[in-house]
Amino acid sequence: MSVLSTRLNRLFWVFFEKFGLIGLSIISFLVYAKYLTPAELGLGILLMSMIEFWGMFLIAIVDSSMIRLKEITQENDGTTFWLLLIVSTLLAALTFGGYYLYFDDPVALWAGAIAVLYLPIQSVTRLHIVHLRRKKSFKKLANRTIFGKVCGMTVGIWLAMSGFGAFAVVSQSTVMAFVSTTFLLYFERRALPLIIDFKWAKEQFIVGFPASIKVTNLNLYTKGTIFVIESFLGTAAVGFYNFANRLVELPRAAIVTSLMGYAHPVFAAKRNRGESLETFYLLSTKIALLVIMPMFVGLALIAEPLILELFEEKWLPSVDILAGIAVLTAFNMYFMFLPSVLVAAGQTRHGLKGQIFSSILALSVLALTIDDLGLIAVLYALATRVATVIVVNFYAMSKVLVDIKNSFIKSCAFSTLASISMWITTKLVMQLITLNNNWLEMGVCVFVASLTYCCTYFLLDRKIVSEIKTFFSK
Repeated sequence: MSVLSTRLNRLFWVFFEKFGLIGLSIISFLVYAKYLTPAELGLGILLMSMIEFWGMFLIAIVDSSMIRLKEITQENDGTTFWLLLIVSTLLAALTFGGYYLYFDDPVALWAGAIAVLYLPIQSVTRLHIVHLRRKKSFKKLANRTIFGKVCGMTVGIWLAMSGFGAFAVVSQSTVMAFVSTTFLLYFERRALPLIIDFKWAKEQFIVGFPASIKVTNLNLYTKGTIFVIESFLGTAAVGFYNFANRLVELPRAAIVTSLMGYAHPVFAAKRNRGESLETFYLLSTKIALLVIMPMFVGLALIAEPLILELFEEKWLPSVDILAGIAVLTAFNMYFMFLPSVLVAAGQTRHGLKGQIFSSILALSVLALTIDDLGLIAVLYALATRVATVIVVNFYAMSKVLVDIKNSFIKSCAFSTLASISMWITTKLVMQLITLNNNWLEMGVCVFVASLTYCCTYFLLDRKIVSEIKTFFSK
C-alpha cells in the first residue's frame, strides 16, 4: 500500500470514530431536546461536568507522557493500569461526596451515583488505547467506541422517552464507558502485573502534568462556566447554554481529538527521527484550517433556521449563544497542532501559566457581567479567553519552532480572510431574499457560503491544490 493510501486509510478510521460519535450524539441530542426540559438537561450536564473533568485530566497525563516513549514494558503497563484504577476510584468517591453535600434532592443524588461510576470505568482502558494508538490500530479503536456509543445511546434515549429526566444523560455516558471498556479489555488483552513503580510513575507524571493542564484548561473553563451559570441563573440556564455549546462542541471535540490521536504519534515519530517539524506543522495547520474554519462560521450562519427546524421553540433563546460560540471557536482553531509539537519536543510547560490565566480571566469576566447581561455574558467571557489564548499560544509556538512567525500568520490568513468574505457575502445575500422554508433557507445559505469561500480562498492561494497533494503523499 502506498504512503498516500496508508495515511488516508488511517485518517479515515480516526475520523470515522469521532464523526460516527457525532452522528450518534446528534441523534440522542435531538431526543433529549424533545423529551427533556432545560432544567433536566442542565442537571444531567451539571452532574457529569466534574467527573468528566477528572477523566480528561487523567487521560491527558497518560497520553502526553506515554505516547512519546520508545518502549513500554509490562511493568510500565501494570503501574499505569493500577494507579489509574486507584486514583480514579478515589476521585469518583470524593466527587459523590460533594454531590451529597450540595444536593438535597434524592433524584439528583441517585443520578450523581450513576455519573461518578463513569470515571473508574473509563480510566482503566486508557493504557490499552495508548498501545493501539502507538500501533496506529485506528480501525479497532473506532469499532470499540462506536459499539459502546450505540449501547449507551440506546439506554439514554429509552430513559428520556420514559420520563427519567437527568438519568438519561448520565446513564448514556456510563453505559457507553462500560460497554467500550468490556469490549476493549476482552479483545485487546494485555499482561498487567500487580506492581506499581512509583519512581517511573513520578517521571511520567512530571512529563504529562503540564500537558494535562493545557488539555484540561478548556475543560476547566467549560465546566467553570457551567458552575457560574448555575450559581447566578439556575439549572434551566445551564440547559440553554449547554444546548448551544454542545452543538458547537460536538464537532469541535471530534475534530480536535481525531487530529490529536493522529498527530501526537506522527509528530513524535518525526522528532525521534531527527526531522524538522516546522514545515510539517505549517502545512498541517494550513490544510486543517482550510476545512475547519468555514464549518464553524457556516454553523453560525444557519443557527436560527437550524434550531427552528430540528428543535422545538423552547430552545430559541440559545440562537445568539450558538452563533457567537461557533464564530469564536473558528478563530480558536489556529493552534490545533501546537499540543502535538510540544509533546513531541517534551516542552509541554510552555504557555501553561498563560493558559490557566486565560481561563481565570474569562471566568472572572463571566461572573462580573452575568447579572447584567444574562447568558450573553458567556460570549464576552469566551471572546476574552480566545484572544488571550491566541497570544499565549503564539508565544509558546515561537519558543519551540524557529522563525515561523510570519509564515504561520500567512498560513492562517488565507482561511481567515476567506471566512470573513463568506460571512459578509452570505449575510448580504440572505437579506436580499425572503424564504419561508427553513430547509430552503439553510440550503441557499450553505450554497452561497461554500461558493464564496472556495472562490475567495483559491484567488488568495492558487497553490493550495498542489500543497494538499504534497502533504498526503510524503
